[in-house]
Amino acid sequence: KYDLGSFAFTAAVFRIKQPAYETNTASRVFGPNGKRRNDGVELTMFGEPVQGFRLLGGVMYIDSELTNTVNGTFDGN
Repeated sequence: KYDLGSFAFTAAVFRIKQPAYETNTASRVFGPNGKRRNDGVELTMFGEPVQGFRLLGGVMYIDSELTNTVNGTFDGN
């Protein structure tokens, strides 16, 4: 976080790893199928340039990938 008084900026970098799930189209059973990895960056700005007028904005980039899926069918997606 960087605070300038009337404005502030925040930034976050993250990596989230968790199991991936899907519905098997043949059996209609919902179950695990590999792993999901999400890498990302988030930037936020907020402030009050003049009294009574507040601004808030943000942007996020996420790069997601499936790995270790059954038979490698969805790896890289």
